[in-house]
Amino acid sequence: MDEVIINRNTRRHSRRVAATKKATKKDKKAPVPTDKLTQSVGRAQGNITELMNTALASTTINDNPCTSKEEMLSPNKKKWEAAIMDEYNSIVLNGTFSPTQTQFGNKPIESKWVFKTKRNPDTSTRYKAGLVIEGYDQMDYGETYAPVGKLTTLRLLISLATLNTWKIDHLNVVMAFLNPDVDNDTQFMELPEGRPGHGGPDEVKVVRLRKALHGLRQAPHLWYQHNNALLQSLSFIQSEADPNLCIRNLGEMLLILYVDDMLLAYTPTAANEAEEIKQALAATCKITNVGTARQFHGIEIHYETHCLTTLGQRIFIDSIFKRFYMEAAHGAATPLNNKLKLDLALADKDGEIDPKLYLAIVGAVVYIALATRPDMSYAVAPLSRYNSRPFARQLTAAQRVL
Repeated sequence: MDEVIINRNTRRHSRRVAATKKATKKDKKAPVPTDKLTQSVGRAQGNITELMNTALASTTINDNPCTSKEEMLSPNKKKWEAAIMDEYNSIVLNGTFSPTQTQFGNKPIESKWVFKTKRNPDTSTRYKAGLVIEGYDQMDYGETYAPVGKLTTLRLLISLATLNTWKIDHLNVVMAFLNPDVDNDTQFMELPEGRPGHGGPDEVKVVRLRKALHGLRQAPHLWYQHNNALLQSLSFIQSEADPNLCIRNLGEMLLILYVDDMLLAYTPTAANEAEEIKQALAATCKITNVGTARQFHGIEIHYETHCLTTLGQRIFIDSIFKRFYMEAAHGAATPLNNKLKLDLALADKDGEIDPKLYLAIVGAVVYIALATRPDMSYAVAPLSRYNSRPFARQLTAAQRVL
């Protein structure tokens, strides 16, 4: 009897070993589960790793130069040089810094040029160059917090303007951070390459900051305080719900501020007061009156009829497709694939990916969902759970949402 039991156990053990080997062999041959969107992108780039490396090689959406050396080699060199000249002249005329030879032992902070192309509402392109200080090397600074306008406030303002036939004007503050003075008189900066006069006999290398230049850690807070004081002097009152929403004349005029962009909504009877406000703002800082608001931070505003206004992000979404090389990707009927499981327990065999590409895609999708596509929120929420350790299947799901 004992021999029979032993033989049965032996046979059962042999069957289990054989089944395990067969399953292992089958798993090795099984392809990584992907949907049609990933296959389309994979054929264009070879595989996910090559796609990631290609996408990360382009740090900007429109192939803008990242350094002064790249700017010199760019086919748009003359346009970038003109943008640098305009920026530098504006900074000098504004008294942003002054040459100095004495540094009081403080090490000057390096600076650099930032190049960016912007799309105008009429689809034309303008070239912008900005001088920024490398604030991550800054050691001595105070308060840095500065709130920005909420997207919900923006939609509410547009809704009120549409229902009441108000007019919405778009104002842009040119070099907003250069308006307030710095709160530290011993802040020094080393000027970058590519500036006018670089390499000349009278070259100035180190300057003392007088204004809050972009990149300075406390610059957003200083501009926020400066702008608040200016608006309060013009009889605007801050909203308790959003500190960047200002109200005047018991709601006949509303102003929302998002860093250096303003939307001014007003009733037809307050048109003359709105012009006075614009003139008062222009007397304090350089302001560009763009006119009727058509685009605001990547959000397109379309006035269909007197009681209908629609919001969209077509230009922004097209730029995202171009950035991640997904122009040829096919559309999907639903944002998420119900057959694709996102659990990490099932994702190990897919291969872990660099989170930089995944975070860039998820961040873009989150902004779209918050701004104009709230119907995508349910699909974006599960993707955000894997930001620290994404795998190929999470990347596939994020690409499908796009």
